[in-house]
Amino acid sequence: MWIFQVWVDHPVQLQDVREVEIYLYNAYGEKSYFSLRPDNKYLWNSIVLEQSTNLGCGRWYDIDVIATDYYGYTDSLQTYYQK
Repeated sequence: MWIFQVWVDHPVQLQDVREVEIYLYNAYGEKSYFSLRPDNKYLWNSIVLEQSTNLGCGRWYDIDVIATDYYGYTDSLQTYYQK
């Protein structure tokens, strides 16, 4: 099971955040995309069963998180993860 959680803030109004997406990719060519759902005021998340992805345990993944507001403006964060 993969659990993705992102804390999101908006400089003007938090309710202006329209969507949060997460992209995972690695050197083995494995790529996955997930759209996160708002869980409370700041937290967006998604829980995904591993067999429904093409992600593998024990590998490094580069991660791009992209938040978009209702005006089309985006902000992003790049990080990595090893499960």
